[in-house]
Amino acid sequence: MQNLKTLYVYRPLVNAKELLKWAEDQGFEKILDPSDMHVTIAFSKDKVNWSQFKPRESKITIKLNSSTVKQLGEDAVVVAFDSDLLQKRWKEFRDGGCSWDWPSYQPHVSITYHGSNLNLKNVKPYTGTLVFGPEIFKEVDLDWKEKVKNEQ
Repeated sequence: MQNLKTLYVYRPLVNAKELLKWAEDQGFEKILDPSDMHVTIAFSKDKVNWSQFKPRESKITIKLNSSTVKQLGEDAVVVAFDSDLLQKRWKEFRDGGCSWDWPSYQPHVSITYHGSNLNLKNVKPYTGTLVFGPEIFKEVDLDWKEKVKNEQ
């Protein structure tokens, strides 16, 4: 019998303090605690067999030549970027039966969930390096937003 569960896969942002320094310099308030900064790879509310996926244990480094700072949903502000590696990994989860609530996958790191009043036209794109730790597998927590910590 297969053990089917929802699946949330993410990589924590190891150098979050560098991104937070940039965010502070850009005038962001109520930014996320460094421990909450990450890139999501899979968020499947549909149950899947986890045994078909093996967590990737190596760190990955992404040097951003460009990024986009944008609002996502009502309140989230994120640094969106391109990564063929993360795109391919997301596709592996989708091909393995994971659901995805969005029309496509855009790797991003959330900066704040209090961004509805920010003027993003004056924000310079982040062009530093993002270092992500090994993949972490968890079951989906639909109440995740209530548990997010803010640094400020």
